[in-house]
Order: sequence, then structure tokens, then C-alpha cells
Amino acid sequence: MTPRRPSRSLWRVTLAGVLGLLAANGLVFFAFTLPRIDRSRRNEEQAATLRQLVATERAESERLRKRAQAIEANARDAQRFFSETTRPMSEALTADLDAVEGAVRASGLSSDRRGYAKQVVRGAPLLRYSIELPLIGPRVRASALLRQLELSPRFIIIDRIGLHDEREAGQARFDVELSTYYQNDVAPPPGASTKRTPSAGRGDRRR
Repeated sequence: MTPRRPSRSLWRVTLAGVLGLLAANGLVFFAFTLPRIDRSRRNEEQAATLRQLVATERAESERLRKRAQAIEANARDAQRFFSETTRPMSEALTADLDAVEGAVRASGLSSDRRGYAKQVVRGAPLLRYSIELPLIGPRVRASALLRQLELSPRFIIIDRIGLHDEREAGQARFDVELSTYYQNDVAPPPGASTKRTPSAGRGDRRR
């Protein structure tokens, strides 16, 4: 017995139902699912942007915090320098000059003159006092001079040492520049010149 084939009308009804379901699914996808997917994607992008913004803000906050700490530390160091390290020139200058002369004598170097200069430090209640020492002697004595100055309890800065060979064998000339700082009790007016005062020009004290 030959099985009966489905009629064309039933096949058409089935096909129409399947197409209808596909159309309905497509309509649901484009009407509901696709907008939700698009919103989800936008939300993820916004979340990523916000996370990046938060990370940037945190980094900036950390940078500002470290900068504030550095400023506070610098302010403490400056205050300690002004109050503990520096002294009025009238109190400390003689002891500082004696320390320099003692270091020169201990090093075995010789010199026939000195140069001095006083300068107002702009933006700070300080006076910078510089000393020029043209010295002559064996090269090996330079290390002794540096050691004596570094071991000195006085606040003396070695700014520069220039070396020049002399004609005499084993002898050299050293151009040594030192400086120290003192409290400036008289604050300079705004825009005041920081040039050396005539009373403390270079070479005004010779030995």
C-alpha cells in the first residue's frame, strides 16, 4: 500500500507557520534584543571610560599628595636650615673664617691673599658669603684641604676647585671657591639688587 503524501495545502500552512515564526523572531530581535545589546555595549564602554577616569583621578590625587608631602618636607627642611644651620653673620663669620684658615694650614698649602664677597639671596632671608682662595702647593695636598673642610663642624660649602700646573715640578695652583650662608635680619625690599655690597667686595681682605 503506498503511503499518502502530505497535501500541498498542509505543506504551505507549515511553511507559512515557520516563516511567521522566523519573522516574529526577527521582529523581536530587532525590536528588543538588538537595542538591549546596543545598550549593553554602550554601558560597557561607559563603564570602561569611567574606570579609566577613576584611575586617572586616583593617579592625579596620588601625585598631588606626594607633591604636598614633598612641599611640606621642603618647608620643614628650610625652616630647620634657617633656624638651626644658619646664624647671624656677626655671630658666626669669625668662627667660619678661622675654620677655613685652619683647614688651609693643616693642608700644607700656601696663599698670599683672599677674596670675599657678600650677596643677598633673592627670595630667602639669607646672605651668601663667598670666599676665594688662590692656593699653591703639591697636588696631593688638595685632598687634605677637602678632608679638613668636610670634617669641620662649620657649614662651609666647596663650590669649585680649579687646578693649574705650575712650572716648578710637583707644584700646582688651586683656585678654591667656598661659600656659606648667614641669616639676613634685614629683609631686602621687593626687587632689591643682589649685587655685592661695596664694603665686602673681592680682595678687600688680604693676608
